[in-house]
Amino acid sequence: MDGGVYIGEGNASYASATFESSGIEQNKIVVTLVSSERDRAEIIAIRSMVWLATSKGNFNSHFDSNDWCSSHVLMRVNGEPAGTLRIRWFPDAPRFERMAIRDEYRSLKAFRQLVGFALDLCAAKGYRQVIGMSRDAKGVAFWRRLGGELAGVPVEWNGESVYPMRMSLTGRRVHPALARGAEAAGDPEFELALSLPEAELIRC
Repeated sequence: MDGGVYIGEGNASYASATFESSGIEQNKIVVTLVSSERDRAEIIAIRSMVWLATSKGNFNSHFDSNDWCSSHVLMRVNGEPAGTLRIRWFPDAPRFERMAIRDEYRSLKAFRQLVGFALDLCAAKGYRQVIGMSRDAKGVAFWRRLGGELAGVPVEWNGESVYPMRMSLTGRRVHPALARGAEAAGDPEFELALSLPEAELIRC
């Protein structure tokens, strides 16, 4: 996970669900998968505001061809694009990347809702763990507090040392039709589940 990513906990987030935050002003948080060009424009805007404005902002490091073969999670707060992360799918574990939350919307609750949605989606598809990277000790500590662990020694990325991380999805719900994996190919329920929009998998 890029940028000292925080891992969420629990199974509180679902496609197009809303979450009320505590505080003087109630904020409606909606988390879903990118499914339109407008959605894509919003995640590009978020990542640009968060990453390209920094001293280490580099367009080619934060936008690459992998954007076209990944799933993208989008969080809106009161209808305003607020956060995003990218999921790349590998055989044994999805990888969380390019997480970004705009400064004015950053909170522990927002991190948990955004990442919790992504964790629930990965679990629903039958994955048992996710991987990513953290850019600092604070991020590593947060992973550990929520059950994550270091997956190896720091590696160099974009001119800085980052920490590879791993987190188990044990306890999160697998879509019942996908629990058997490819062995269920040909089963009507399995085939029907595969035809669903991705975000629908965590509703079942």
